Amino acid sequence: MNKKIILGVAALFLFTGCAAFESLEVKEQKYGKSAPVIHQYFASQVMRQGDTWKIYLRASDPDGDMKTIIAYFERGVGGGTTAVSHTRIKENDRQEMNGYLYWYPGPDLDGFPEMVMTLQIQDMAGHFSNPVSLPLRMQLSGSQESPPEGAFQEKDLGPVMITLQPKGGNGGP
Repeated sequence: MNKKIILGVAALFLFTGCAAFESLEVKEQKYGKSAPVIHQYFASQVMRQGDTWKIYLRASDPDGDMKTIIAYFERGVGGGTTAVSHTRIKENDRQEMNGYLYWYPGPDLDGFPEMVMTLQIQDMAGHFSNPVSLPLRMQLSGSQESPPEGAFQEKDLGPVMITLQPKGGNGGP
């Protein structure tokens, strides 16, 4: 009995492992050859410490297989790159997406006065959209700029799950 269970589990791992390593050609036959396109984006370039930053996106994929929004930060001149955040795209947004991501940096980002967030969209076949870069400067007061009127929906696309820590800290740049 134990041998059958072990063989069954081994076969399952072998099958799922092989499925994860499909070639681009096989994935394109399954999902299509078109890459996602980010048509429009917006984020305020200035943000008050302790606020939540909204990043607006309007994107599409003719194949309808957008899978993940990938985000990471780069710290100003001479800085490093942070961990990467993967925000799963909901099934009903995989062909056309219009809304905002949000990021809460925490109350204290003194070590990060200026940064750049880079975003890309990956589809099921492994294609990537062109990257977009969004500069951000932290300040003690003020408010975020609003997106252009009527350009984006106020629809929650999900969080950007990145925690910034000062250089030399755990998981930081």
